[in-house]
Amino acid sequence: MSLPSARRVACPVLVSALLLAAACGDSHRSPRDADAGDAIEDVAIEDVATEDVATDTLADTGPGDDTAADDADATPLGRGLPEGVSTWRGRFEVAGFGFIGDLTLVAARGDLTATLAFDDDPDASAGVGPALYTLTGTHEPRSGLVALAPDDWTTPPASPLELLGLDLVYDPAARTLSGLAVDYASGSDNSQAAGAGSFTLVAANGAPTAPGDRARGLDPGPHTFFGSIRCTGPTRLVRGTLDYDGDGALAGTVTVGDPDVEHPAGTFAFEGVHDPDTGAITLSPRLWLDAAGTEPLTFFVDGAFDPATGRFDGDMRTNTNACPDDTWSVELDL
Repeated sequence: MSLPSARRVACPVLVSALLLAAACGDSHRSPRDADAGDAIEDVAIEDVATEDVATDTLADTGPGDDTAADDADATPLGRGLPEGVSTWRGRFEVAGFGFIGDLTLVAARGDLTATLAFDDDPDASAGVGPALYTLTGTHEPRSGLVALAPDDWTTPPASPLELLGLDLVYDPAARTLSGLAVDYASGSDNSQAAGAGSFTLVAANGAPTAPGDRARGLDPGPHTFFGSIRCTGPTRLVRGTLDYDGDGALAGTVTVGDPDVEHPAGTFAFEGVHDPDTGAITLSPRLWLDAAGTEPLTFFVDGAFDPATGRFDGDMRTNTNACPDDTWSVELDL
């Protein structure tokens, strides 16, 4: 198979996951809270001086401020992240091991870019050491949903590890992003090592992202799609379902052809986030539904829906950044 192949890296402690937030259950968005962690001492987030960034625009939404909570309930702004650069600090657990991390987000309406610097939790060390990688994704400002797909290492860890994605929910009253880590399943090892994570806002100076006019949104309800993907091998056909709840959350399935869908490699489930204002969509993989014994891995998708053409095009994202850009291309049955 030329899809991402099964890996299960045997750094003696960590088989497949290491980072932060997503789920592999049946319900969408079930983040489990974790306490915020200490700062990473040895890995700096590039180009961000967190002590010098003002948080005046968020000063009225601090934890325990009942007036701020009442104001937030009365405003139409919902759960929009701070626009521009924001920094977050916290901790998360994957495969039974703890990590502390500094997350930097850059929000431009519903489009996100991010870096995650992380290190071992000294109280539950995996022996991995410091590392830094990049992500891109989608934020829906009404619901506070965030999905981030992994991009590539900036500073690789000492031990070989997979790039992981994040599914998070923003709580502006608590100033937290909470969720679970997402990794990849194969037919021969159909499991995900998810762990709880929570990040607390350190600094931001942008106003909350305001909901827009939904001009580039999917219609709520189920949709089917058909198209093609390509990673390191030949083009493969795909088909699937995409169910949008009208409030940012997506769920569905994708059948991956071998190379055509009449001879599939298998079908896996996904969940994701859609911003109807920008059209952005990020999908996070869950488990294979019918690929027992096969080796290809599930994958992330980060792209956008164009209501003028009915197309959803973007990038496949894998555990090793193996796939070229612009290799996911499907058309929705609207």
